[in-house]
Formats: sequence, C-alpha cells, structure tokens
Amino acid sequence: MSNWTLFFTFTGVAVTTAQLFRFVDFIERSSKEHIVFQGKLQLLEKLKEKLWTFWKN
Repeated sequence: MSNWTLFFTFTGVAVTTAQLFRFVDFIERSSKEHIVFQGKLQLLEKLKEKLWTFWKN
C-alpha cells in the first residue's frame, strides 16, 4: 500500500464519519424542534382556555 493510498483511505474515512455525525445531528435537531413545537402548541392551547383581562379593555 503506497502512501497516497493510505492518505486517501484516511481522508475517505474522515469525510464519511463527519457526514455520518452531521446526519445524526440533523435527526436529533429535527426531533428537538418537533418537541419544542409541540410544547408551544400546548402552551397556546392553555393560554386560549384561560380568561385574560387587560387594563386597556
């Protein structure tokens, strides 16, 4: 195995690993955003149920 083959093998492994971690981060980020979005929807529903009075009425 020549030095160039070893270099390109390590480079390929490093790039593939980086892409794998980017994909995993994308999945985690989208699931966290979904949870946050669901939490905001629940908060809005609770706020709609409560009778609010304002001083400018």
